[in-house]
Amino acid sequence: MLWIIFCVDKPGTELLRNQHLGSHRAYLGANVHRLFFSGPHLSDDGGAQIGSVFILKAESREEVQAFLDGEDLYRVGVFDTVTIRRLRRGRLNVDLADG
Repeated sequence: MLWIIFCVDKPGTELLRNQHLGSHRAYLGANVHRLFFSGPHLSDDGGAQIGSVFILKAESREEVQAFLDGEDLYRVGVFDTVTIRRLRRGRLNVDLADG
């Protein structure tokens, strides 16, 4: 099963995010076998990172929560809101992936 995890940063947490970026990336690297996609989401002008998106392969919501519980940005309180939803794989256009 695929799950989408949509996280929005708390205002004013840019410094906290940057302090934990290395451990965040290391955690994602250690879990790459479970990640279909991960990346930041940006403000409309692309000038600010305002959250994170993960698409994770997991058997249950509890497994997704366990993934989040180990994720540094989540643990240190960068995220204001976190939304978890099941996702069914649809179309994937890899030609647009670099946009």
